[in-house]
Amino acid sequence: MGDLLDFLGYVISGFFDGAPAKSRWLRCVERALAAIAMALVALVIYRMCK
Repeated sequence: MGDLLDFLGYVISGFFDGAPAKSRWLRCVERALAAIAMALVALVIYRMCK
């Protein structure tokens, strides 16, 4: 479970590197994937605390 959280944290941090060469569409996709990853993290934390 900890490895999953570490991986998701690494993926989320990679989305927000701020590269100016990214297109608008790619930024939108990254935000959507980051939102999904954050929801998964919240679900995992909720399941662990339940």
